[in-house]
Amino acid sequence: MKIEELVADLISDFNGSYKDFIAYVYKVFTKKIDFVSNKTIKDKYIKIRKSILHYIIANEATITAELRKKKKINNEKFFPIYKRNSISSRES
Repeated sequence: MKIEELVADLISDFNGSYKDFIAYVYKVFTKKIDFVSNKTIKDKYIKIRKSILHYIIANEATITAELRKKKKINNEKFFPIYKRNSISSRES
């Protein structure tokens, strides 16, 4: 799985700010690392975590935009925006 795909999957499970997302990613991988007893697999997860965090930092604008887009979509689900007729269209 590519880093971009992993980040997209992590974004889909997250709702919050960019800085909170970095902490979330770190925490998710730390839990995986702590759960595994095999040193080789631990090292693999550590490498993946490091790579993903570097990717997130290098692509801050893109990640922030995705998080905002997701937040906007979630807000629209709970608070739908109804289109109202403008004043000028009522006067016609």
